[in-house]
Amino acid sequence: KTHRLAKALKNLKVTPEEWFHAQASAEALENGIGQMALFKALRRMSDELQHKLPAKEAAGFIFSDECILEMMSFLDPNQDGTVTLEEIKDGLKRAREDPNSNADQAAAAKVLKQLERAMVEEGGD
Repeated sequence: KTHRLAKALKNLKVTPEEWFHAQASAEALENGIGQMALFKALRRMSDELQHKLPAKEAAGFIFSDECILEMMSFLDPNQDGTVTLEEIKDGLKRAREDPNSNADQAAAAKVLKQLERAMVEEGGD
């Protein structure tokens, strides 16, 4: 689904750098965009495309909550809760190279998150 992000940026006529800088606060420029801010930014992008594109084209850019969460997971491969510009650029590159890897990585990230929660509940690090 992240390949849809690349298409969305193209339709908005912005580069990943321009989009990231428009979304990021001064702190986020250095440390990355947090999950909530990224979720809202992707939702705004989807909404903007719904108004900008003809209905037939816009239908491909309706990002459901599940789609956004999957994109976020794909863009944050280390699952640290923030996404940097480099991670966005890397994620777009990976999505172009193998559009099917998105679902695999999202599934792996979900398993790792569950394992991390279980370890914390057991008293592990």
